[in-house]
Amino acid sequence: MEPKIHKGDAVIIDKKFEFDNLEEGQVIAYKTSDIIVVHRIIKKAKVKDSYYYVTKGDANKNDDNLIIEEKMIVGIVDHKLPYVGLPKVWLSGL
Repeated sequence: MEPKIHKGDAVIIDKKFEFDNLEEGQVIAYKTSDIIVVHRIIKKAKVKDSYYYVTKGDANKNDDNLIIEEKMIVGIVDHKLPYVGLPKVWLSGL
């Protein structure tokens, strides 16, 4: 998500949100394959009673190759805490 969120930054996720209020440009956290991904909404579509989203990392050239369903979304990114996650990044590199 660079340049907004850097490797080693931690984010605070707001889990109290309404799908109707999610908009293009917001940064969300979603779960896929047992990992949490933090990316920006670039497209939103409503099909029947559910919303679907296309996301993209800010540093990526292409959209994510995955349609995000409501049930996958953990929350919206509310704040970032710079450098808090650096020790974990360093340890995982060992």
